Formats: sequence, C-alpha cells, structure tokens
Amino acid sequence: MGLPKHSTHPLRTERGLLPRDTWVTFSLEGPHHLELLEHADSTAYDHLPGAPRINHLGYWSDDLPVEIARLEAAGLRCRLHGESPDGWLSRFAYLEDPQSSMFVELVDAELRDEFNAWWSGTGEPPPSAPGRSFPERGLLGGDTSA
Repeated sequence: MGLPKHSTHPLRTERGLLPRDTWVTFSLEGPHHLELLEHADSTAYDHLPGAPRINHLGYWSDDLPVEIARLEAAGLRCRLHGESPDGWLSRFAYLEDPQSSMFVELVDAELRDEFNAWWSGTGEPPPSAPGRSFPERGLLGGDTSA
C-alpha cells in the first residue's frame, strides 16, 4: 500500500457543500488499484445508500461534465463531487447506479500523472487542493455558494 493521504476538502452533495475528513491509500501494484478509505468525518457521505461505505469502480475522465451527462442519460445519478473554492466542479464525481446501488467514480484524467507517480513510489500523493475547475455550477442543487 502507498503512503496514506489525508484530505479535508469538502464535497458538493445534494444537501449542499458538506465537510469530509478522510484518509486514503491505494495498492501500489497495477494496472488496477484497490483504494482504502478511512472516514474520520463522513458527513459528506452520510446521505448515500449504505453510508458511509461506498463501493465503487473508478475511471479516468478527460471531460467530467460530458461524462457525468452521458452517465446520467444512461440512468445513473450524480450524488457528490469535488468542488473548487470558487464553486465549480473539480477533481472527481460519484454517480450511483440506482439498480445496483454501485457507484462509478469519475476522476479528472489530468490527475493521472500525479497518481501514477504516487503508485510507483516516485512521487507524493496528489494534493488535496482542487485541481482544474470545470465551468459547471449547481450540478446537485442545494447551496451553490463556495
């Protein structure tokens, strides 16, 4: 397993912007990686089915808003996502398949090099600060203030 990374970056949910305090690490062997999460504060996840446990498969996305729209058109529901300080979609999104309650996590492909360096042992875990922002506001309704 890689070095654990601590993240306190809040998440945009259907109930507004909610706090999160999480430790995360991944298996180092690839090409697939097992992610382990420890929620010190699971508030951002508590409204999800089976909370705070999230079972999911993660995929890289070159364009989060386009992929979110595509999966929503196929019947999945965006339940939470990363948000930049200015209130824009950022870093990742979790979408739920209502038939199986399984989640799909879309991760901004721009973070791939940072994750690969972490997994290979040549770099630090990706920063918890928001990455690039996408011009999408209010994907989940609720409070849209930053």
